[in-house]
Amino acid sequence: MFADARAALKSPWLYLSSAAALVVLLRPTMELIIPAWQGLSTMDVMTYYSHVDAFTGLGRFVVLFCTLPYAASFFDECRSNYARYILLHTTPNRYIASKMLAVSLSGAAALAIPYGVISALGVLLFQPATAANFPAYYNMPFWKDFILTHGAGAALAVKVAVVALYGWVWSLTGLFFACFVNHRLSVYVLPLVIYQTTCTLMPDGLFHPAYLHNANNLRYSGLWVPLLMELGYYILFGGLCVGAMKRRLRHV
Repeated sequence: MFADARAALKSPWLYLSSAAALVVLLRPTMELIIPAWQGLSTMDVMTYYSHVDAFTGLGRFVVLFCTLPYAASFFDECRSNYARYILLHTTPNRYIASKMLAVSLSGAAALAIPYGVISALGVLLFQPATAANFPAYYNMPFWKDFILTHGAGAALAVKVAVVALYGWVWSLTGLFFACFVNHRLSVYVLPLVIYQTTCTLMPDGLFHPAYLHNANNLRYSGLWVPLLMELGYYILFGGLCVGAMKRRLRHV
């Protein structure tokens, strides 16, 4: 069951996606990192990270980085009839569970790796966040209390976990579409269309995808809100994937 997960985590597409996302994230932060590296900056770590959260360059295509590593593997296996060979050695339910785990882990890792690197640079190079230098960008009750109580390092670890869950959820949208499409490119394009449509229809709503991406919304009464919402989305997309994959496997 874990062989597929190992293959997903060894896929070169995972590391290419992570590297590309890291390059995009470095765009708004490199001019801050260089002076901090030289010891010339007095900026605190959360002010530095606010440039990452506020940067929309990655946000427009974040779903693509989630689906690119492994979401199309089910499409490839069905089209090549390799899925039929796999089913000679395991049950459909075990195959589905294995594929969902592999795709989810790849989507989570594709975002957790670059955001983890960016966060580590912040903790290592910038000043600690204190009440005196606290950035207005995070002046939300739950974030401010958490950062001042547990420290910026813990806050950034939580943010990396949130973005990993985000990748975990959206990778399943690619897997869902892989059950129906006739072209590999559609596995990547259709989730992106869903994401952009959702952003357009809910430009400032509670369920706006970008707010789940960075957990920054004044409407959230606590960090549990985006985490619970992402869990709900995962259950929803997971259920859709199970049904769609069972339907597709009946025709391989």
